[in-house]
Amino acid sequence: MLNHSNSAKNFLILTVLFAVCHLPSAICHLSAADSEEPIVVDGDTVEMISSENKVNASGNVVIIYKESKLTCDKISVNTITKDAEAFGNVRIETDSGIILADEARYNLNTKKGFMRKVKIMSPPFYARADYVEKVSDIQVKMYNGYFTTCDKEKPHYRLRSKMIDFVMGERISAHDLSAMLYNSSLFYLPQYVHPLSDKRPRVTVTPGMSKDWGVYMLSAWRYYINDNFMGRIHLDYRERKDFASGFDTKYDTKLFGEGFLRAYYTHERDIMLKRPWKDSLVENVKEELLKQEVEEVSRGTTERERFRISLRHNWDIDETSSLKLEYNRLSDAEFLQDYFLRESEIVASSNTYALFTKLMPFSTLSVLAEKRVNRFNTELEKLPEIKWDISSSEIGDTNFYYSGTQSAANLNNKTASPSDIDENVNRIDSLNKLSYPKKIAFIETTPYVSGRWTYYTRDLDSDSDEPLRGIFATGIDMSTKFYRIFDIDTDFLRLDIHKLRHVITPSIRYDYTHSPTVPSEELYAFDALDSVTKSNVATLGLENKLQTKRNGENVDLVRFIMSSSYAFKQEPQGSRFGDIGLDLEITPFSWVRFEADSTYDKDDRAFKTANFDLVLTGEKEEDEEDEYKFFFGAGYRYDRDNRNQFTTQLTYRLNKDWKFKVYERWERETGGIREQEYTIYKDLHCWRMGVTYNVRRDHGEEIFVVFTLKAFPEAGVEFNNSYHRPKAGSLSY
Repeated sequence: MLNHSNSAKNFLILTVLFAVCHLPSAICHLSAADSEEPIVVDGDTVEMISSENKVNASGNVVIIYKESKLTCDKISVNTITKDAEAFGNVRIETDSGIILADEARYNLNTKKGFMRKVKIMSPPFYARADYVEKVSDIQVKMYNGYFTTCDKEKPHYRLRSKMIDFVMGERISAHDLSAMLYNSSLFYLPQYVHPLSDKRPRVTVTPGMSKDWGVYMLSAWRYYINDNFMGRIHLDYRERKDFASGFDTKYDTKLFGEGFLRAYYTHERDIMLKRPWKDSLVENVKEELLKQEVEEVSRGTTERERFRISLRHNWDIDETSSLKLEYNRLSDAEFLQDYFLRESEIVASSNTYALFTKLMPFSTLSVLAEKRVNRFNTELEKLPEIKWDISSSEIGDTNFYYSGTQSAANLNNKTASPSDIDENVNRIDSLNKLSYPKKIAFIETTPYVSGRWTYYTRDLDSDSDEPLRGIFATGIDMSTKFYRIFDIDTDFLRLDIHKLRHVITPSIRYDYTHSPTVPSEELYAFDALDSVTKSNVATLGLENKLQTKRNGENVDLVRFIMSSSYAFKQEPQGSRFGDIGLDLEITPFSWVRFEADSTYDKDDRAFKTANFDLVLTGEKEEDEEDEYKFFFGAGYRYDRDNRNQFTTQLTYRLNKDWKFKVYERWERETGGIREQEYTIYKDLHCWRMGVTYNVRRDHGEEIFVVFTLKAFPEAGVEFNNSYHRPKAGSLSY
C-alpha cells in the first residue's frame, strides 16, 4: 500500500499503475485500455490499495477524466470499473452543465450514478432535488424536486414535481407539476414537457382593458407531446364579448409533410353596458348616467357564434415535387379585425388553395386548385389551373434562348354574398418567347420577340362564341456599367472608408405589344392576362452606387435609382413621358440607415407618393440578441389620393432595470394622432414586466400588463406596436 500525504497536492496517473500493478488485468482488457484516457486524481491525501484495485483520496479532491471534472472532500475510485463514491461538496462538471451534491455514487466512464441533496445548473435552467439518478452523460431523473430559470438561492418562482426528467440541452418533462410563486401555488399541470430549443414560455397570461373588449384576460397554455406535435391552447375572457377558446397546433407527419392548424371559437355575447355587473346599481347613479345606461340596456345583448379555422400544410414529396395546402375559414368578414386586429392589418387576404409543384430540367409544372370558402368575399376560383413554365434555355449553340408558359384553367369569379352572380370561363393560354443576348462593344443587349395565343370558351357578349386571341410583342433590353475608383482612405467621423468606388448603370428597355386580335373589352377580366392592350413603351433607368470596403466586403454607402417611361403614340395623349420614380438608400454607418422612394407626376408637377424612413440603433443588448439599448425609427407615408401618416418609435434603456418605448402615429388629413402607445419595462431578475398603455382612434383606450420570463423572451401573445419599414409604396402599418 502506498501512502502520499504532504502539503502539496499529489497526482496519480492510473495508466501507469495499470502497467505496473495490474499487468494481468491490463492484458485481459488490452483493447479497452488502449482506447481509454487516464484518470488524473489530485488531493491533499492520495492512497492506492492494490489488493482492492482502489484509489482513495481526501481533502480538495479533483478528478479529471475525459471531458468530465469531479471535485469533492473525499472519494474512493475503483480503477477497473471506474465506479466512484464521493462525499462532501461533490461537484461534477460536464459540457452540459454542473451538478452539486452532498454525496454521489458515480461511474466515471458511463457517467451514470446516484446522488443525494442535488443542485443542477444548466443555464437557463436550475434545479434541486432530494435524490437524483443520472441515467447518462446528459440525462438525469430528479425525485422530489423543482426546476426554475431563476438563479437565486431561494428562487422567486419554481416548478415542483415528485419526478422530473431533465435531458440537458434538450428537454424537461414532469408529471403532477405545481407552479410555485415563493411559497404560494399558482396552478397545477398533470403533465409538462418543455423542449429547451423552444424559447417561449409554457404559460402566458395577459390582462388588460380596452374600449371594445372591456376588461379582459388572455391566456396561452403551451403543450408539447413530442418534437412532431406541439402547440398552444387559448382560454380567453373579454368582459364585453364573454369567453373564447382555441388552439394552435404545429405538427410534422415525417412521411406526408408538416403544417400548422389554428382554430378559435366564441359564443359571443355582445354586451353593450359599460360594466355588466353594475346593471343593478343603475338607479343609484346620477341622472345623466342613468339615461345613458338605459339607452344602452335598450339595445340588448346580441349573441352569435363566431370562429376561425386555418390550416397550412407543406409536403416535400421528393427533391423535385412539393404540395402546399392552405385553408382559411371565417365566420364573418369582421372576425379578424375584432379578435386579431394586428393580423388583420398585416394579412390583406387569405385564400384557400392546394398547389402541387414539380421541378423538371429547365421547366416547372404546377397544378393549382383555388376555392372560395368564405361567401362574404369576392374571389376568383381556379378549379384547376395547370401551368408549365419553361425557363430561358439556349437552343443548341445558336445563342438563341427560348422561354415560355403554357397554361389551362377553369376560372369562376364568385361575387360576395348575397349576390349569386358567377362568371365562368375555361381558358387555355400559350406564351412563347425567343431572345438573343449579345454584348455589342460595352453594351449588354437582349432583343426578343414573343407570341401569345389565348383561347376562351366564351366572351362577354355570347355564350356560343369561342374567341381565340393572338398577341404579338417584341422589344430589346440594353444596359452597361461605368465605374471609377477614388483612392480615399479615411476614418473621418468614423466613416471607415477604404477607397471609394462610384458605379453608374444606365439601362433602357423597349417593349412593343401589338393590338390583340380580340379586344379586352370583349372578354371577362379575371386577371392581368385578360386585360392586355396595345402598348409601345421605352423604360429608362439610371442607377448610381457609392461603395467602399469594410472588413474585406463591399458595402453600399449610397444607392440612388431614377427611372421613367416614354410612351409612343399613346391614345389619347400621344407620345409622352410617364411618372418619374426615385429610390434612395443611404447607409453611412452600420447604425444609421435612411431610405426614400417616391413617384413624381411631371404633368401636375407634384408627387403622387413619397415614403421616407430613418432608423438609428445603438449597441445590442448583451442578453437579448434582437434588441438594442437604443432604437429610433421614423417613417412618413404620403399618397396624394389616400391617407398620409407619420410614424415614430423610440426605445431606450435607462439602466439595467428600466426601459421604455414610445410609439406614435399621426395622420396628416385630420391633423391628429391616429395611435399612440407607451410601454415601460421593469427587470424583475428572472422576469420582465411590461406595462403598456395604448390609445387608438375609433378603438378607444387599452392597458395591459405582460410578464415574460427573461430566459424565454418570446411571449406567446404579442400586442405591442413597433415601427417597421414597409415595402416601397406601402401604406400599411
